[in-house]
Amino acid sequence: MKIDEKEMDYYKSILKRESVVKLKVRYEKEQGEELAEFLLADIIDSNYKDEDLTPMLKEYLEPIYYKDEVLGDFLYNRMVGSFDKEFDWVNNRKILVAFDDADEYYKERAVNFIRNIFSDIEYWDNKIKDYSARSIINQGNKAASKRGENRVDEREFVKEFANKIDLIEIIIHEKENYVNYRLGNKRVFPLDVIVEGDLTAKFTNAFVSQF
Repeated sequence: MKIDEKEMDYYKSILKRESVVKLKVRYEKEQGEELAEFLLADIIDSNYKDEDLTPMLKEYLEPIYYKDEVLGDFLYNRMVGSFDKEFDWVNNRKILVAFDDADEYYKERAVNFIRNIFSDIEYWDNKIKDYSARSIINQGNKAASKRGENRVDEREFVKEFANKIDLIEIIIHEKENYVNYRLGNKRVFPLDVIVEGDLTAKFTNAFVSQF
């Protein structure tokens, strides 16, 4: 039996993430199929207390930190499998910095990269904004030239971009040697700008993100 969208919303409102629930299920196995399915028949208790599972859940929900003597504590984000921390940035702004839960070697690479960034945030803020602004305007001017339209002054655009667009987050996938910088300001422009780079602090691409 298929569940329609209204029923799905109902079950979502009852079943909470990271909780113990008691369900009534129906065992079903099609003839010739190797795997059986357990189909939901009813929700008996959405806040079930089980003597074995409830203590296990409590232990599972204990916060996990990656501790660094320079940068402080990064909190483990179970939803995406990363260690996250909010940092102060230039102009009294805050940014999110996150890296993957990989092997210790790769986590150390990520932390060393973050230390490098925060050794001079003014420098890196300017560098990230300058690269992204020049990349975006060059792409725009190339497209304008093909259409026979006027080009935008690069120097003026870079200056306006730096004044109005802010760095929002730095996401590091250290095992893939990939760094994602997100910039934006929804009061100025509805879409964000993504800058891609690596753990050597080299930038490789910048584009306007649709997401």
